Amino acid sequence: MKRRLPIAVEVKLGGASDGGFSEVESLAEQIKRKDREHLLVLMRQRDESKKTWLSNFLNGELHSMLASDKHNLESHIASQSSDFDKLAKLVSKLSGEHATLA
Repeated sequence: MKRRLPIAVEVKLGGASDGGFSEVESLAEQIKRKDREHLLVLMRQRDESKKTWLSNFLNGELHSMLASDKHNLESHIASQSSDFDKLAKLVSKLSGEHATLA
């Protein structure tokens, strides 16, 4: 049967009179500052990415809407043109008939 012996370990950090944690606290503050700096950089980059995406999306939507409107206008103009052609023919026909009656 094996017997376990307790082991005592003494750890000394920094050797300062406040328990040796001043260096650890300083490093923790440095880490907090760096984390904040990195977070701010990432947030700015995210915001720029969102702006770029939104700009591209709106630009694409605008082009799509304009192309659709252009097609609608061209169709409307073509339809109106054929109606005007029919009206012009009718007016010239009626004018010709009116001239022969007079």
